[in-house]
Amino acid sequence: MCAQITRFARIISAILIIQLANTSYANIQAQFDQAGTLLERGKYEQAETIYKKIVTDHPGTDYAFQAKEKLTCLYVNWSKDTQAQAGLDRLLKDFSKHKDIAAALWRIARQYSQAKKHERAYQIHKYNVENFPEDKYAMWSQVEIIYHHIRNKEDAAADAAVDKLLTVFSDQPTLPKEIYQAAMEFNRAGKEARAVQLHQYNVDTFPDYDDVYVMWSQVEIVKYHIRTGDFTATDTAYNTFLTVFFAQPTLATEICRVADMYVRAENLDKAERFYQYVLDNWLGNEQVLWAKAGLIKLDIARGNEAAAKMAIDSLIKDFDDHADLPKVLWSLAEIYYKKAFQYENVGQDAESKRCFAKVIALGERMRKQSPASVTIAQVYFFSAICYDQLGEYIKAVELYKAIVDNCPDYEYAWEAKFMIENRVTELQRWDPVPR
Repeated sequence: MCAQITRFARIISAILIIQLANTSYANIQAQFDQAGTLLERGKYEQAETIYKKIVTDHPGTDYAFQAKEKLTCLYVNWSKDTQAQAGLDRLLKDFSKHKDIAAALWRIARQYSQAKKHERAYQIHKYNVENFPEDKYAMWSQVEIIYHHIRNKEDAAADAAVDKLLTVFSDQPTLPKEIYQAAMEFNRAGKEARAVQLHQYNVDTFPDYDDVYVMWSQVEIVKYHIRTGDFTATDTAYNTFLTVFFAQPTLATEICRVADMYVRAENLDKAERFYQYVLDNWLGNEQVLWAKAGLIKLDIARGNEAAAKMAIDSLIKDFDDHADLPKVLWSLAEIYYKKAFQYENVGQDAESKRCFAKVIALGERMRKQSPASVTIAQVYFFSAICYDQLGEYIKAVELYKAIVDNCPDYEYAWEAKFMIENRVTELQRWDPVPR
């Protein structure tokens, strides 16, 4: 009987300990949440007080580790450089062996980058790589170092950083993704040849690696050869793409993207073969949608307006509930946009205006169906240009203003702001009476 009572008491004690631990965790999490809310509101001093209290109340714990990291980031955001450096020093002194120290360093460096203190971010990323080379976050820091050198046009340093990525982190399972992303950064910087070298390394080094980023590297190689007009190399790269990545679930979508590149290169017959290949070999709703849209692009490019109109109506009817329909329609709008200027350049004004109107109509549909789309700023911008071309300046200004108000980080937001000022000035000149 006594043994049973003792065992029961132990069970109750264990339950109470678990409950107390859960309560403690909930209270600390509530403190972190409160501090985060204060940060969002710009109340740095109050957030600082909470983080300091967590450090004091729970020394040496994961909670203190998190609080010290957040304190350091807070000081960076607060532009208190001395305190930020001291916070980082304390974090490294107290938690240099913590399992998440490399992740914390990467996050702190990113905070410096967001504060436009790129050199300081660069130094922390370097420290991360030098001291924690076995950690994936150190690999991410190495990628940031590559970006830093590319953006500063330091070609030799960028190449050396790439070599370090490939050697030091060769055993990291997500290396193909980092290689792909580094290559794309080279591409954005206009270093296409260097980018394609990295993509080729990805494909050559991981030929049996069932990784979507390796496939995307192969797609970029195909696109590169299309852009340079080397269609023999394109065919070779494309055949490799089909052979190596035949089992990838998004293969059909990538084929359509390659076909889109042929459309841009005005090699329409080749594009048609690829779109038709998808229609002949895939039955999936998404693949069929993009392939059918591709054939419509060809009708638009060839000037088969009646056929394009019928096909668009059919596409909308058949895929009205499909999540990708707005994006597909906007991809058609891009073809109309290009055709509009082609017609304008040869003096076919009526045809040009018709194409501009098509862009506007497709853009309106996307704005209604996908107002939160990642491409919505692009829709606003190009629709505004089309209104401008049609002389409907008030509507153009409304869309330019939508970019400035809702998408201030869009790459052409500055131009939208300029166009607002320009068009408002012109409208006032034509109609000076206040309304």
